[in-house]
Amino acid sequence: MADPCNNKKDASIKASKRTNHLREISSSASTVADGTSSETASGTEPGTHAFLETLFGILLTDIVILKKDIDAEINGHTREVNEMGEQVANLELTSDAPAEELDAHHCELLELQDKHAELHYQVEDLDNRCQRTNIRIKGVLLRAAVGDLEDGVFRLFHHVGPELACRKSC
Repeated sequence: MADPCNNKKDASIKASKRTNHLREISSSASTVADGTSSETASGTEPGTHAFLETLFGILLTDIVILKKDIDAEINGHTREVNEMGEQVANLELTSDAPAEELDAHHCELLELQDKHAELHYQVEDLDNRCQRTNIRIKGVLLRAAVGDLEDGVFRLFHHVGPELACRKSC
């Protein structure tokens, strides 16, 4: 990418050269108009037609040079815009990838939530089926520790029937 400061310096140098060139032409034109110049054109006033043709040629040359300079600047800016367009396209591609990945993870999360709910339902169903044949005793926790449960059952059987408690200890 071209340095904009150098481009401005080059343009100002070219403009000052053109200005100096046009000043030289106008000063030569004033000498021709005064009649101090030795140039004469056949069939016209001294120096007027030749001066205008020279001035026209110089202006035409300056216009061509300006057109080339402008075209070069436009081409440079066009390249910069194209490069920026490519960079934007690359950024859009890289920014779309995480969004697509997030969408895929979201779908996967929904599937896993459905599977979790189904497995939770199955575990609950199996728990309920296992507990249908169990004897439930009020005051005894369902999730009691094994040692506490055995002691509690032994004490219960001792109150209900001492002969049952004796069988365990015998």
